[in-house]
Amino acid sequence: LAVDPAFKGRGIASKLVKWGTDRADGDGLPAYLESTPAAVGVYERLGFKVQRRLSV
Repeated sequence: LAVDPAFKGRGIASKLVKWGTDRADGDGLPAYLESTPAAVGVYERLGFKVQRRLSV
């Protein structure tokens, strides 16, 4: 997921993730994601929890 820098800070990423998780919930599907360290806070605010951290 990426948002044009000119539009960052407007909640666009949060709305896109919420749309996807709402859709998954409605279809009875689990949802998971992989994130960069910089984006973890966005996903935690949306209810995701860190399960495991990996470094490559």
